[in-house]
Parts: sequence; C-alpha cells; structure tokens
Amino acid sequence: MTPGCINLRYIQSLPYYADIDVIHLHSIQGGYFDWSILPELSKTKKVIMTVHDDWLVSGNDTNNLFPYKTRKSYLKRKEIFTRSNIEYVGVSNWATNKIKNDAIIGNNTARTIYNGINTSVFCKKDKEKSREKLGLPKGKKIILSIAGSGNKSNLKGLNFVQDIAKKYKSDKELLFITVGNHTENKVSDNFWELGWIPSDMMADYFSAADVFLYPTLADSFGLVVAESLACGCPVLTFNIG
Repeated sequence: MTPGCINLRYIQSLPYYADIDVIHLHSIQGGYFDWSILPELSKTKKVIMTVHDDWLVSGNDTNNLFPYKTRKSYLKRKEIFTRSNIEYVGVSNWATNKIKNDAIIGNNTARTIYNGINTSVFCKKDKEKSREKLGLPKGKKIILSIAGSGNKSNLKGLNFVQDIAKKYKSDKELLFITVGNHTENKVSDNFWELGWIPSDMMADYFSAADVFLYPTLADSFGLVVAESLACGCPVLTFNIG
C-alpha cells in the first residue's frame, strides 16, 4: 500500500502485460495507484473502472459527508481523468448518474451493471428453524442490523440503532441484534452485539429476523437490502444512494 507503488513502470514490467486486453480499475482511491499514468495507460490498453461510490466526483458537491474529499483533490482528478480513455461501470444507476452528470467523464461513457447476489444462498428459510439453529429466542420480535462498530459506524447508523434499543429497553418482546462488531457482547436483555458473520449464516439471520434495520447515511448500492429481501425479511432504511 505504498503511495503510488502501482505505476506505469511496475505495470509494464509484469511478464503478462503484453497479452493483457483489458485493465480493470477497482477502488483506486486507496493511494497505492498512481492516477497520473491513466492517460498514457489508456492509449494502449482498454481500461474499465467500476464505480462503487461517489469518490470520483466527490469534492464537487455541497453535501459532502467526507471532509477529506476536497475541491482541490477533485480538480486534480478531473485534470487526469478527462484526458484518459476509460469506460465507467456503476453498480447502480445512482452511481452511474453521478459520473454521467459530471465534467470529469470527459468524452467517456458510463453504464450500469448491478451488483448481484447468490439466491441459492440468500433465500427464504423457515424462521423457527433458523432461530433454533442460531440460538435465538423464538418468542420475541427480532430487529436485525449490520451497523456494527468500526471507523464507519456513524455512517452506517450504529448510533440510531443504539438509541432505538435504549428507547425500547423496557419492551421484553423486542430484541435488537447488530452484527459486524469488533467484539461480541450482550449489552442488555434486548440488545446483542455480534461479530463478523459468514454469508451463508447471514442468510439464516435474515430469515430469523422480523425486520432488517439499515439506517445507513452513505451507500451507493445497499447489497444487504437485496440479500434481506431475498430471505423474506422486510427492510427499514433511509432514501440514500
């Protein structure tokens, strides 16, 4: 992850570089990729960039949740990307339209290929059997959330889930469960924090829950919404992305 370590010299030194037809750019905002090589790189190879959020155009808007996405950094990106030949692929129309409606696209095109889910894994299962498998109480209404702890917990709405759980702490019929936490802890009788859950088991949690609470403040494509619905669990969320 050394800044700029993936540069033109490095890419062209790869033994299979001459046989490459397509270069796929994915999450290059990490700093490891030298953006300045894109104009030259895209002259000789077909370059496709998948767009998962608004990073590319961020800094060019007034409603900015990320302070590090500045106008200055946007102008730097714009100078490079408008001179490059790139085909953009958004994971949702929201993401695609962010690019289409911005000058950063230059003469390039943008289209949508939706994120998909494996419906042989995420499918409706028997609620009672799922609860028994996971050791969850059968006589309660279970509200599930993935707003776990971490450096993005506020963006994923963990504070909203915590506030609601406290508000209804006297209601013995409710159980709030958050997954994706750093540690596992039964905070109270009605609020459990669980750690990372593998995808096949996550399908059981969706099937076991009565509601999936997803109070995210920043998402371009809420894949978990599709997963929850595929398991027959209704979703409560904000109109974001």
